[in-house]
Amino acid sequence: MLRERDRPGAASIGLIDLTARCALDAGYHVVVEGIPYADHYGEMLTRLLADHRGPTHAYYLQVPFEQTLLRHATKPIAHEVGEAQLRDWCRELDLLPGGAETVIGADSTLPRTVDRITRDTGLAGLPALDLQSPVRTRRAGRERRVAVSMDGAGAPASAARCCPTCRAAVAARKREGEV
Repeated sequence: MLRERDRPGAASIGLIDLTARCALDAGYHVVVEGIPYADHYGEMLTRLLADHRGPTHAYYLQVPFEQTLLRHATKPIAHEVGEAQLRDWCRELDLLPGGAETVIGADSTLPRTVDRITRDTGLAGLPALDLQSPVRTRRAGRERRVAVSMDGAGAPASAARCCPTCRAAVAARKREGEV
């Protein structure tokens, strides 16, 4: 995101944290997705999972390296990043401490995986978010949810830790009794 190398303590880790918290505070469902190394992102993700007041779910998609290689070949950077570098990046079962994630095996098809996650999180039966009127959907009783995919987490923060735009939006909704 900030075009910096993935390393412990990188600024992008804090940015991901604040972005997830800001979106949750604004009433959105959040999915933090990627391949974050547990030793780099684990503390932040674990804190997000613990801090979130609503339903929180974490998933680790266990994909064999051979499948990862096939998927990588379809990406625009495939000619820049070869098998050796990809193999160096991959970490088998790089799970968060404490068993926070549900491991979804390679035998789970894409439709089955999506169905499982949307059922587990309670998102399966909800209508699509009306982006023109998020306040109206909040009045309908929708809870904020966070789904994490480590192939990851999000949580609400105090409005004071977010950007001025989000602070103003959260403050306005509080004044109107909607948060």
